[in-house]
Amino acid sequence: MYAFTAIFCFIFGTICGSFIDTVAERWGQDKSIMGRSRCVDCGKILRWRELIPIFSFLALHGKCSACGIKIPKRHLFTETLTGLAFAVLFLSLPTSKYIYLLDFKNEAAFFINLLFLWLVSGVILVILFSDARFFVIPDLASIPSAFFILSYSFFLDFVAPKIALFSFLHTPAFTGSFHVLPSFYESLLGALVAALFFFSISFVSKGTWMGWGDGKFALMLGALFGWPFVAAIIFLAFVLGSIVGSILMIKREATMKSLLPFGVFLGASALFFLIFQNTHDGSAFRLFVEGFVSL
Repeated sequence: MYAFTAIFCFIFGTICGSFIDTVAERWGQDKSIMGRSRCVDCGKILRWRELIPIFSFLALHGKCSACGIKIPKRHLFTETLTGLAFAVLFLSLPTSKYIYLLDFKNEAAFFINLLFLWLVSGVILVILFSDARFFVIPDLASIPSAFFILSYSFFLDFVAPKIALFSFLHTPAFTGSFHVLPSFYESLLGALVAALFFFSISFVSKGTWMGWGDGKFALMLGALFGWPFVAAIIFLAFVLGSIVGSILMIKREATMKSLLPFGVFLGASALFFLIFQNTHDGSAFRLFVEGFVSL
């Protein structure tokens, strides 16, 4: 049953990945997400059997059934990556195995937290893919998500403080009732500090060093991880950006003046920590952040 649930999480993730790919592509071009999916070359409306994640791409040999144009492999990549992310998020939660192996009494709370993690990871992936392809971080993804996360954190802290939800950010697992988010004040401080940091860079450089969308994305991540955890996410994003930029310059595919979609590195860093923070009881995550902050 445990393995079956993990497989279900992967399949569900691929379905969500298909939607995420569509949202990222349309919002990245400032288009509505409403309307049927079509072939970008011949305009043929795709039928349901042509929209089955992964399977349809393989069955059609990566080509449109009407005009034969090649379907970009990024669609297959997005669906597969999202499926893996959803499955790994389920497996990373230290309580996941206890759902089936032990007499666990908080199944509903566990799955509420899992759905929340899937939701925020889906938004992160929308932003990541949109920025990677169009250098655009959609406001419709970052800003509402930031306020939703802050509102959810406020609800858990002040409206229903005794709700039995788990958190592996601060306290060892199974010692009490806590939530999947940091406290509201930590979320608020993280959102303000992260957004102010990026907005300051954008303001000083007039948007040439860092786009304004990165600050809005940081607002969301600050709310999600709280302070000081968001500092580690930002630090890793800069490290990843530096590594990728250096490789591109060595290969002469970029220069010091070339633009890099920094939202991609922020998103990749956030997804890594979103999984890392839940591994075991989160002690490794806390130890890493505490060590980073003490530097």
